[in-house]
Amino acid sequence: MRYKHEDYPNSTFMKRKSFLLLLPAFLVGTLTFTACENDNDPDLRDTLNIVSTLSGRDVLPPNASSATGRFEGQYNKTTRVLTYTITHQGVTPTYINLHRAVQGTNGPVEIPLSSSATSPVTGTLTLTPAQENDLIFSNYYVLIGSKTYPDGELRGTLQIDRATPTQ
Repeated sequence: MRYKHEDYPNSTFMKRKSFLLLLPAFLVGTLTFTACENDNDPDLRDTLNIVSTLSGRDVLPPNASSATGRFEGQYNKTTRVLTYTITHQGVTPTYINLHRAVQGTNGPVEIPLSSSATSPVTGTLTLTPAQENDLIFSNYYVLIGSKTYPDGELRGTLQIDRATPTQ
């Protein structure tokens, strides 16, 4: 006589089958709740702090400049407006540009920001949806050029400052 699984409802086979049927539902539920708990996710905030430290060692190729600089800005995702301040010391800029490229590579000038040698440089930009995407994924860098380093004296990649809450 052959035994059937239906004859033994508490068998190991039935327990495994039930477990395998419930496992996907458990995983989906867990992943859903875990995804909702990340308050530092930039997509959950309407305003993002954007920062960068500018130095000669980040220029490609790097240079020996002792000049320094800083980019600080706020990006409003509702209006797509980036308001920024760039400060620099030890350099007389001939240009300050925003370039688009993945980290570790050089890219084209996306937006000329200033030709002023005076620090600080302030401004406001309205970004397109594609530019917003590049900003959020750190695909922009600031490049400050000078007579000494016409291909760039200072460079810094724009990044979301997740440590500082927005107001």
